[in-house]
Amino acid sequence: MQSLIQGIDKVTFQLMAVAFVGIHVPLSALVVYGIIVGFQGLVSILLLVLVATLVSTLITLVVVYRLGVDRQDTVQSIS
Repeated sequence: MQSLIQGIDKVTFQLMAVAFVGIHVPLSALVVYGIIVGFQGLVSILLLVLVATLVSTLITLVVVYRLGVDRQDTVQSIS
């Protein structure tokens, strides 16, 4: 895991962080809503949103990582 983090440049890491936070905003809002109003009848929706959030996070992070690798390959080939 440590070698994976060391292999990511600063721009790619920043993109990943922003994507991660942005994807989790709807889930966080739904949890806060559940805390305020109550979770009765909301559990199945929360589980669905959690799964969708995790899948979209995984896909987004993989795409951002691949874009970073492709960008590095392009820079190296030009140099």
